[in-house]
Amino acid sequence: MGNVPPVSRACTLVGLIFEGLGLIGLFIAGFFLLNPPQVLINAILEENLPDNQQSLLFFLFDLMGITSVVLGFIVMVVFVINLYLFSGLLKGKFTEEKMKQIALYQAIWGGINLVFNQLTGVLYLVSGIVALNQNDKEQTREGL
Repeated sequence: MGNVPPVSRACTLVGLIFEGLGLIGLFIAGFFLLNPPQVLINAILEENLPDNQQSLLFFLFDLMGITSVVLGFIVMVVFVINLYLFSGLLKGKFTEEKMKQIALYQAIWGGINLVFNQLTGVLYLVSGIVALNQNDKEQTREGL
């Protein structure tokens, strides 16, 4: 597997970029949900909603904001791991066996990520499968 196929390389790079942008988006969403702009607060207060509905709405803002921040930290850990593994994969830092394991992890993570971030999931899935298929073709040629 020495060389990562160009399709796999491009999909991995774009996937890492979109995963990083998604991470930034989670933190931005969490910040704005936990600190809604005064204009939004005034609009909610002017709607003449009953007090219990207003407090429920603000509670939901806080809950969604906290959820976004917690998910952001979880995704940040996974992103750092992916950044280390996938950049090492692209630079050829790992042994053949380790590169094969990372490509398999990438394909599995791509499948799992389809639930959360479809674009990144498809990119990682394609990249991992292409890299694994490339490895299988090279082994078949060497065996002949």
